[in-house]
Amino acid sequence: MFCKKSHIERLTDCDSYFEHSHEYYFERSPIIFEYIIDYYITGKLHRPMDVCPIRLRYELDFWRIPVSLMSVCCRFEDGKKAHGMQNNNNNDQVYLELSCPPNLFDKVWMGKTRLIIWTFFENPRSSIAAKILSLLSAVFVLLSLAGLILSSMPEFQTNDMIPHWSLQALEIW
Repeated sequence: MFCKKSHIERLTDCDSYFEHSHEYYFERSPIIFEYIIDYYITGKLHRPMDVCPIRLRYELDFWRIPVSLMSVCCRFEDGKKAHGMQNNNNNDQVYLELSCPPNLFDKVWMGKTRLIIWTFFENPRSSIAAKILSLLSAVFVLLSLAGLILSSMPEFQTNDMIPHWSLQALEIW
C-alpha cells in the first residue's frame, strides 16, 4: 500500500513529486481515481459504469487492489471478472458482454432488435459489417478534417479567399 511506503519508495511509484507542496503526482485516469480514493477512505470499492471494465481492471492492478474486493452491487455481470478473458477463448464475446451487458435490453420495447442495432453501431468487434462501418466512419471524418484544413490554406483558395471548388464539394459530401 502506497501510504505505508517510505518517501523514497513512493518516488519510484509516482510520476512526479512537488517539493513545495509535498504532493505526489500520478498520470492516471481521474475518473477511476475518484473510485480508488473512495475505496481507501470508505473501504468499499465501487466501479464507474461508464468505464470499460478491462480498463478498470488495469487501474486496479496498478493500485494493487484485488477485483474480488468489488462491492456486490458493482460486480461484473455473470460473475465475470475484468480479466475473465484469460478463461474464455472468445475474447471478442467477453469484450461485448462487459461493454454493455445484454440483460440491459431484456425488459425494454424491441429489446433484442435494439441490442443488435446498438452492438452494430457502438461495437466494431461485433461483426465484419460493424468493422467496415467503423472504418468508413473514420475515413469520412479524416476526409472532412483534411478538407477543412486544406480549404484554410491560401494555396487552395481563389483570389477572393474562397476555397477551391473541389474542397467545397468534399466538405459538403
